[in-house]
Amino acid sequence: MKVEGAGSVKGPRVEASRTQKPFDLESAGDVAKVARALKGVHKEKVKLSGWTELADELLDAARSAPDVRHDLVARIKSEIEGGTYHRPTEAIAERIVQEEIEFLKHSK
Repeated sequence: MKVEGAGSVKGPRVEASRTQKPFDLESAGDVAKVARALKGVHKEKVKLSGWTELADELLDAARSAPDVRHDLVARIKSEIEGGTYHRPTEAIAERIVQEEIEFLKHSK
């Protein structure tokens, strides 16, 4: 069996014996899917840690979340149209400045 690391050009790839079809981890998706696929092909055991399983569940939840929070957009749009949308401009400016300072600290 041959395993190529994540640093390879096409991403991780596992190749079994010549009689078995190569298994491309990049197209496989999540870790659990890879573990299930490899479990049926090889005698090696694959055990996922609790953190890995939790990360996989969180990733699935993030993928299923809507890209736009329509309720929030509608509320803010209504406030703007009604002239009641006000945000603390000084706090917003302060946050922008702090983020730029942090960015500059880490870019050196």
